Amino acid sequence: MPRIKQLTEQQRNSQRIADNLRLLQNSREYTSRDMGDIIGASNVTYLKRLENPLELRLDEVLRICRHFKVEPEKFVGGVLTIG
Repeated sequence: MPRIKQLTEQQRNSQRIADNLRLLQNSREYTSRDMGDIIGASNVTYLKRLENPLELRLDEVLRICRHFKVEPEKFVGGVLTIG
């Protein structure tokens, strides 16, 4: 029987935030350039943050949450849903 690799806490946090970012971006069909504008950076920087979401700065998280009207605690610590 194959072994199943357990994710570390850091990997789970990173994946959750990346999933939340993609959900918000796709909910309004935004491009990476649009998302870069929201966080106050270039689309390249946004793509780097999407690749490694634990590198998001606090001000970037707050801008995303303010733009999408999401509580920062839910964005960082929870699984967002659109509905």
